[in-house]
Amino acid sequence: MKYFFTLCFFFISYVQLCAQNDMLIVSRDTMSCQIKIDLKKGDYQVFYKDNNSGKWNDIYAENADAVHKANSFYLSLKLPDTEKKVWVRCFFDGVFQLVQYHSRFYVIGPDGIIKLKSNDDIEKEGKRQIRNLFIGQMIAYFNNKVEFDFKKLSYNPKLFVLPMIKYHEEKHLSYRDYNNYSKPRFVFNVTAGAELENAELFAKREDQWGGLIVPVMFGGHSSFLNANINVSFPKFSKRFYFSGGVELSNDKVSGVRKLTEGVINYYYELDHNGVNISFPVRAGYTILKEPKWNVTLYTGLQPALNVYSNATLRVETEINNTVNTQFIDLQRLDMAQLFHQVGLTFDYSIFGKIFSIGGGYNYSLSPKNKVVNTLRKDNSVLFSIGYNF
Repeated sequence: MKYFFTLCFFFISYVQLCAQNDMLIVSRDTMSCQIKIDLKKGDYQVFYKDNNSGKWNDIYAENADAVHKANSFYLSLKLPDTEKKVWVRCFFDGVFQLVQYHSRFYVIGPDGIIKLKSNDDIEKEGKRQIRNLFIGQMIAYFNNKVEFDFKKLSYNPKLFVLPMIKYHEEKHLSYRDYNNYSKPRFVFNVTAGAELENAELFAKREDQWGGLIVPVMFGGHSSFLNANINVSFPKFSKRFYFSGGVELSNDKVSGVRKLTEGVINYYYELDHNGVNISFPVRAGYTILKEPKWNVTLYTGLQPALNVYSNATLRVETEINNTVNTQFIDLQRLDMAQLFHQVGLTFDYSIFGKIFSIGGGYNYSLSPKNKVVNTLRKDNSVLFSIGYNF
């Protein structure tokens, strides 16, 4: 029972703490209280609870400056098409402000206030041939202020704030974005790159001294093509993301290695060509974020399977100036390998398009099962270039 009362205590404390986030601003004085917002016939109505009487009281726009409720912000303003002050919802607050009244958006800034006309407004004026007039209004208002592709705007507050955010970040100005980003954000990414890798060969050598399994290290390289989807949750963090996808790679490992045992020299000559498919899963965090570029640290797991292998091994045994040669057909490694990967990506914007270059390190987490006459990738260093759609 005591645990029940303890949980009730923490729940009530949490509710009270959340309520304390509500604020009423009157003549630049701030009062913490519970706020309630209603919408009636397009007009916002604001109520606050008196802590003494416990009653809800309405407060008119003429008698207050602003209210803050959770992650919502409302201002008392006189708009060009209103006779007196009204409550408007603020979606962006900085040098510029984006507010909403009666389902219409207004931009407020040093150059004044404009009402962004929706397509419904244009049709009511009998000008159906003119569409998306708000794009031209935004271009005119932000002319010579920020470089932005305004053509991708729609009549949506989450899009209207984008050029404002870019302006403030480029000028290193503070701002608040009050949009609700509860829905996840998806970004499709294609990456191509190359790896420098180390592979381990477990070769079985047959000679007059019997069979012996010998591990031999070889160096190689590979090229890969990766397609993945990045998922982020802006409501919780605009810097953290998850990603998953598929990757195809072509490995080439070749070279000659010499091993000496007493007076005997062994020469291993390998020529390998293989194709792998893998399914990388990552988590990333943006450690440096600037208006036109950012740096992201990522880590993840990458299960991989070899789907094609063509490899031959030539083994020469030299003793007392006598050379014996063997040719060994290597087997395809039919078990999946698991790799851990860490890396950095540098993302940069060119004409509104996001490109990335990156580097990383992969190493195998799979146990070293000594399967005879198979080649196993051990670790690699990778370099990549990508594009976000």
